[in-house]
Amino acid sequence: MQPYKYLDNIPNHELISKKVLEYITKYHTDLLESDLYWNNLPLDNVLDYIPELSKVFKDFNLTPNAISLVITTDENGGPHIDALKGIRFLWPVKNCKNSYTRFLDIDPNNVGIQQLPNGIIYYYSTLPPPYEYIDQVELVRPIVMNPQVGHEVILDKDKNTRMTMTIGFDEDISYMLE
Repeated sequence: MQPYKYLDNIPNHELISKKVLEYITKYHTDLLESDLYWNNLPLDNVLDYIPELSKVFKDFNLTPNAISLVITTDENGGPHIDALKGIRFLWPVKNCKNSYTRFLDIDPNNVGIQQLPNGIIYYYSTLPPPYEYIDQVELVRPIVMNPQVGHEVILDKDKNTRMTMTIGFDEDISYMLE
């Protein structure tokens, strides 16, 4: 199974990305200056504000159970494995062109646990780099990804931050990576 796949059948993904940023700017301005990597958003509020996103889930016959804003800076986004289980969508929001999610072979038997101030947990390798490169994807449109595969964020060299939205589902969507 590959670690990611573009979701090519969402023609209005750019409009949705704009509306996510508009929603954040209108209701969660504190996140625009946040240095927290992972920020949970109120699922129902997001879906009410962005009906186009609700339609995407309906078209895929999926039930979202979590939507989070991921803010990557030069100080975070290094090699890690997400602790939250399940295949997810990763959606570009801001400064994603020329930025990459790079997938790496990180041995899950040699990891430590890190907890963010907001309680989110992830795993980091206790072995020093380099890690074997698997693949990378430029986040120019939404992807489905396996966050249990080691990965890191490579920012656009001219930007110091990248904003994405990650979405979890009740359903097992691993079939989307085949």
